[in-house]
This record gives sequence, structure tokens and C-alpha cells, in this order.
Amino acid sequence: MSNVIAPGSSADVNVRVTALTTNPNVPVTYKTIILKKNLVNGVNTLTQEMMSATNTKYVVKYDYVLGENITVPAGCILEFDGGSIANSTGNSYTLTGTTTKVVNLYNYTIFSDVTPTGITTFTGLYE
Repeated sequence: MSNVIAPGSSADVNVRVTALTTNPNVPVTYKTIILKKNLVNGVNTLTQEMMSATNTKYVVKYDYVLGENITVPAGCILEFDGGSIANSTGNSYTLTGTTTKVVNLYNYTIFSDVTPTGITTFTGLYE
């Protein structure tokens, strides 16, 4: 299986993550989903349907606007690899995690006009 994924495509890849478990000697396997672009009226929009699986690492490579209130399922990781999540003008949608881990690979602004709850932010690599 190749580890190279073309921009704009999605792929499921199993990865081993040890640093985020309660016991670092026991690896946990996460399904990885690279979020695709989702244009709604010309705006790249993040919806709940795009984040529906538990114990999944979601890779955010694009800038998204929240299209509704989003609850990140239990046991998930949001890995920001060049993308961000924002509210569009006039909207106040929420992003709610369930002890969701956030990895900001490049230490840049990942949330704009969004105050996420239930989320722990880590900077840098976690593997």
C-alpha cells in the first residue's frame, strides 16, 4: 500500500499511534481519512456527514467553513496539515469534540471565528 495520496482524493490508511494512549506501551490503530473538498455554493464546507466515524484520524488539508454544528465522534484526532476550520460571516456554528485530540503540524492558525469545546490541542507530531 502506498503512503502517497493525491490532493483532493481521500484514502483510508491504518496507522499506529502510541503517544495519545493512556498506556504508551500499547499501540492504538486509527483509521485515517483525508477530508476531501466539499463545495456547497462555491464554498468548501465541512459537514457532520464528513466526520461520522469513531476512533478515526481526520486530516484537514483544506480550508473549510462550518456548514452546521459539528460533533467530532469519540476517540478521534483532527490533524491539520495546511487546512483550517472557520465560521462564515453571520454564522455561529460550533465544533464540539469528545476529548478530541488536535495536531497542528505547522503551528499556524487552525480555527477562525470558531471556539471548539471538548478538544485538547497538541502542537507538532504525535507519532
